[in-house]
Amino acid sequence: MKLAFSRKLIAFIFFYICLVAKLYSQSYYPLEDILFLEDKTQKFNVSKESDSVLYYNAIICKKLEHNLDKSLKANNNALALKYGVPYLKKLVDNSNRKDSLNINVAKSILPSALKLRDTLALVDIYFNLGKSCYYVNDFVNSVLYLNEAMHVLDTTKIKDKAFEIYYQLGRSTSSFNRKEAIEHYKAAEQFVPFVNDARKNRYYLTMTAVLSHLPLEQTRPYFELLKAYSDIEGDKKQAVSYYNNLAYAYLENNRAKEAKAILEENLPWCSLVNDFKGCEQHFGAYYYHTTGAIERALGNYEIALKCFNLALDIAKMRNDYEDIIDYSREIASICKITKDYDRGFKVLLPLKAYADSLAAKEIEKQVKKKQSENLLKKEKKVVKALTVENAKINVTVSRLTLLLFFLVFLIVVAFGLYAFAKLRQIRIKQALNLNQLQNLTAAMNPHFLFNSFSALQNLILNNDTIAANNYMANLARLIRHFFYSFEHINIPFQKEIEILESYCKLEALRQHKEFSYTITVSHDLKEEQFFIPSMLIQPIVENAFKHAFTEKDKVYNLEISFKNTLNTDYIKCRIKDNGVGRVQAQKVKQSSHHLSVSSRNLDERIKIIQKQLKKEASITIIDLKDDEGNPKGTEVMLVLPKIHKTANFNSATLIKKG
Repeated sequence: MKLAFSRKLIAFIFFYICLVAKLYSQSYYPLEDILFLEDKTQKFNVSKESDSVLYYNAIICKKLEHNLDKSLKANNNALALKYGVPYLKKLVDNSNRKDSLNINVAKSILPSALKLRDTLALVDIYFNLGKSCYYVNDFVNSVLYLNEAMHVLDTTKIKDKAFEIYYQLGRSTSSFNRKEAIEHYKAAEQFVPFVNDARKNRYYLTMTAVLSHLPLEQTRPYFELLKAYSDIEGDKKQAVSYYNNLAYAYLENNRAKEAKAILEENLPWCSLVNDFKGCEQHFGAYYYHTTGAIERALGNYEIALKCFNLALDIAKMRNDYEDIIDYSREIASICKITKDYDRGFKVLLPLKAYADSLAAKEIEKQVKKKQSENLLKKEKKVVKALTVENAKINVTVSRLTLLLFFLVFLIVVAFGLYAFAKLRQIRIKQALNLNQLQNLTAAMNPHFLFNSFSALQNLILNNDTIAANNYMANLARLIRHFFYSFEHINIPFQKEIEILESYCKLEALRQHKEFSYTITVSHDLKEEQFFIPSMLIQPIVENAFKHAFTEKDKVYNLEISFKNTLNTDYIKCRIKDNGVGRVQAQKVKQSSHHLSVSSRNLDERIKIIQKQLKKEASITIIDLKDDEGNPKGTEVMLVLPKIHKTANFNSATLIKKG
């Protein structure tokens, strides 16, 4: 008997081990089966809260999660994207929006999309990352990820996705920058024709809400479109949303009586007369608030109090601290008008329980607002400067920008109590660094280096060893000067002369044209020791070589001179060429753009120097003409302050060591 039992036990254990092994060795669930289940959920004519839909969604998520885990363990990037992207979409659409699982899944498959350079997958991943960050109130990263999605998105081909990204950008920025949010919403408008009716309804409902402060003639077209894509006759929730926004727009335009009439005539089943019995709690709060605001505007304070109290009750049920304090303040303000101070005090007294949470949330909101505003400004500059071909560079720049901004944010928090003058100096330094970076980028652009190395290659191929050696030495010296200038906001005057000498020599060796140049320094400046702003004169000289010396078979010359002004605290730099002139140079499209950008950068740098040193600085451009009025060159007059070590040097102007 015992032997038979032992055999049965051994057989059972063996069977269990085989079963577990089979489960662990489960191969991938076929994608066709998963799509079949997805189609099945679409056939249910019920809300997402339906038990049937939740059941099938849970099965789909489990199968996709299993396939994704196996793909990641096998380092199979293609399969990770095949199963990971649908899994991420399903999580974002159906799971708990406050759950960080969405973000973790998106980050786990992001490296695979980057390695495979799958732009469609990248758009979906970045978009869902931005959406998930928005749900957890991380608006900074939400904006970052959404901008990344826009960088790699081809808006001419995937227009419905472009709509979703712009729309979500509007939502992510609405909590801290209303104006910026409206711009994003309006950017989404061009893609509205390419989305389904449900999304059109959602978009126009949002626009009627965010534009309610505008005159009615500007918002009326949006209300007409919202009505066209809403079932206000058969869907009570859509009817309340539509007429609530319409009434609030009338209220914002100081037409409270008409606003009240709109609600009473169109929503009789959800009106104050019926004690709001037709309203449902999941959409009644904002309706109660609108009704209360209308009654307050009409002077019906008791009715307004009743409405605000109903809205407050719903806010408390949701533990929505912001709405609780907003509605409580609305009630207290009415109590102040009616001089019912005891009632107002009783409403405000419970808010002490939320004090810490509200204070922390407000601080977090303000910090995120500042971060996001600066981030958006920086992002706009990046987007404007780069092209579609630089998508990979855009990704790197965005990440570096986030890191740089985070470091700056930590510094601002640590030294937030410093005086306004200190903060102002830091901003000036940042602007100078950006301007120097732009100048360095212009000076070290790929075309310049390519042409320089091509010239060097020709000299080597022609066995002109001495000329090649001289050319290489000048190029190395010039690059070293450029990087030295970039590292120093102000450099010695003699160092600037060396940079100009190296640059002119290199251009003279590189270009196959007849021209000469002279650099003249007055005798009284040669022995004087002082500093001047770096990377300011060289770009002007570079413009002459790029845009003035363009005609063939013409002898060109460039004159650069330095001398003291009547006020010996300033020097005057004169740069004169006998080139084609600005008018002729601007006829070339590329040259016109480059000249305008250079001029704008110089003007901006002059303004920064004036703020930094609190001294005057100026630049004057003169178009030279002969007796017949024909252009014969350009003359640039630059007046700069001398910077001495004894003159209030700070961290922004000191020369770096080493």
